[in-house]
Amino acid sequence: MTENYTNMIEAITKLGDEELGSLHTYITDLIKTNRQKMGAAVKSTLSIGDHVLVKHKGQTDEGEIIKLNRKRAIVKMVKGSYSVPYSMIGKKD
Repeated sequence: MTENYTNMIEAITKLGDEELGSLHTYITDLIKTNRQKMGAAVKSTLSIGDHVLVKHKGQTDEGEIIKLNRKRAIVKMVKGSYSVPYSMIGKKD
């Protein structure tokens, strides 16, 4: 571990309940924003009929885009069609 990381952990352990709640909210919002940005970047490269890789539960499955929605794409895979968030999709080379 780096010294910065160790210092952050020490500082976090000294926070009270209210401060920890605020930190939790901040981190959660930051993660959501990063996923939205990543999803928007992926969405802009996709079109119907594209072959993609869907990353989930530690595995990757192949599929084909059949519909692009605002936040998710409908992906046809071997076991059926699924509504998949853009942050879980990667374009197949």
